[in-house]
Amino acid sequence: EVARPILEKYVPIVDELSSAGWEPITHASCEQPGINIERYGNIKDGKTLFAVRNVNQEQQVVSLTLDRKSLGLKERNLEIIEIINGNAVPASIGSGHVDFILEIEPLQTLVVKVTFR
Repeated sequence: EVARPILEKYVPIVDELSSAGWEPITHASCEQPGINIERYGNIKDGKTLFAVRNVNQEQQVVSLTLDRKSLGLKERNLEIIEIINGNAVPASIGSGHVDFILEIEPLQTLVVKVTFR
């Protein structure tokens, strides 16, 4: 029973990642060392998710860049949500990329969902 709140919070996220399916090419980049990125799902199926892990021992302010063309992201109605906490993530949309910033605690993983409204 002690673990129930943790399971109730994280099992649906793991299920969503699992059902979306792991993708071998992220089409995402980050300049900071010690940041690992994994992609799940395809925007053609309605969403793409990114698991972003900070393997450093310090909090990191991480700037991520997504390749719009490779991911099939249109400029209009793009929505980015950090789904662990449910927070909207402001993004800057350029001609060929989408940029956004995450604050990630040491040894923490955040999951970001990219969809269209």
